[in-house]
Amino acid sequence: MSSNFTIEALRASTVHSDASLQAQDIMTRKVLTVSEHWSLAVLADFFARHHISGAPVLNQQGKLCGVVTMSDIIRHEYIPALALFSDLLEKKAYITDDICFTHLLGNDGEETHLVNEIMNPDVIVVRSNTSLAEIINTMIDDNVHRLFVCEGDEILGVITTMDVLKAVRQQLAPLKTSVA
Repeated sequence: MSSNFTIEALRASTVHSDASLQAQDIMTRKVLTVSEHWSLAVLADFFARHHISGAPVLNQQGKLCGVVTMSDIIRHEYIPALALFSDLLEKKAYITDDICFTHLLGNDGEETHLVNEIMNPDVIVVRSNTSLAEIINTMIDDNVHRLFVCEGDEILGVITTMDVLKAVRQQLAPLKTSVA
């Protein structure tokens, strides 16, 4: 990196250029949704099959009613999992992935939990014309890793931290070559 590269140059270039990028430019348009009535086992399988870590939750009327993530599953199951591990360790039992996975997802004869029990009903939504700077500020201020792009009741897309990083990289590419 050249010694001529400065933070001020970076700020000047990104402040000017990110104003032109909007949510509609960086969002992922194919949004996978989940039902509020799915079991956690179905949800975990869905996340694994699609290689995603979160999704918007729809109610029976097909309306957005929440967001659920792998972190929600882990947070919900943390205390029961600790109890299971403690029991197994006391018994000097061998802990296998199958035992842990079965217990965490409610397939061990215990009550099955549903998505609507662990989801966050406070969904953070942006409009399609929201600027990249506003998106970044919202993600940081609200400590979230995904925002949904909506117009009315329709989910148009999702913006994840990876989408934001790709947009920032795209914005920095011309700056990197001009100072090299």
